[in-house]
Amino acid sequence: MHFGTFYRGATVRLYVECRNYLTNALADPSTTQTVTLTDSEGTSVLAAQALTKDATGKYYYEYDTTATSPCGRWVGYFAMTSGTTVSNSKFSFDLETL
Repeated sequence: MHFGTFYRGATVRLYVECRNYLTNALADPSTTQTVTLTDSEGTSVLAAQALTKDATGKYYYEYDTTATSPCGRWVGYFAMTSGTTVSNSKFSFDLETL
């Protein structure tokens, strides 16, 4: 999933929906919901940070970039854990100068 292009200093809302794999209905993972993010220079800026629940099966994290955040493609993944089962979903966004 690609969230689009943002300017330095923007707040990027990273969001994910979780669904039951049998019914496709929105569902909450029973154990943890986290996000990990790496900037365009390969530096880890978030490591397994907890997500905020918006509604059943809907989670987000708001990441604040700065005026000096590196431009380019940032990548990360969401990790949703139920018991011992972990489901990952990769994402990216681009950051550029205004």
